[in-house]
Amino acid sequence: IGYWPIDGDGTDRSPNGLVATEVINAEWVTGNWGQAFLFDGDDAVVFNDDAAFNPSAVLMLSWINPSRFDSGAGVAIVMNKENVYEYGLAEGGALQGAFSPCWRWFGSVLVPLDEWTHVGAGVDGTNERHFVNGAVAEETACGGALTPNAEAFKIGARGGNGGHSSQFAGSIDEVMLFSTCCDDAAVAAVYGAFAGG
Repeated sequence: IGYWPIDGDGTDRSPNGLVATEVINAEWVTGNWGQAFLFDGDDAVVFNDDAAFNPSAVLMLSWINPSRFDSGAGVAIVMNKENVYEYGLAEGGALQGAFSPCWRWFGSVLVPLDEWTHVGAGVDGTNERHFVNGAVAEETACGGALTPNAEAFKIGARGGNGGHSSQFAGSIDEVMLFSTCCDDAAVAAVYGAFAGG
């Protein structure tokens, strides 16, 4: 669906050309690879809705370097399409996802503070799967297709077409969105291509 290197703007390097329509409170820092977007509590990268953001299955991948876990709203969001798919870090650092076929937070694998970690969450119509540093970290049943809507897609916050909330704190880099929950080898290959900065 999209690949956003986050190198100074919201440009999409995929054939879909899904460029960010708004980058709120932009601050760029050294990333895991090139530049990254620094989120410090009132930031978001926003994309207008597009048919490409409404797949029946999805996988969200990114490099994150959290500076704190407390978003003030339960889960600090890495990526979000409100009421369809999202993932982020719960207070305490647990990687969690929520998907429309089984809309609830799931996940207990901990992500460290102040270091780059490759994380992902996806659903394939049968299971929800979470990835850490290129490997499956946990999974649970989550049957059915994603339910499409016209809400905005966001990086670093949630809130659909309204305001943004549940902001991530820290840096996000190399954001990727797929219209399938990729197999283990594909996720490992993405991780390997960017590991080590």
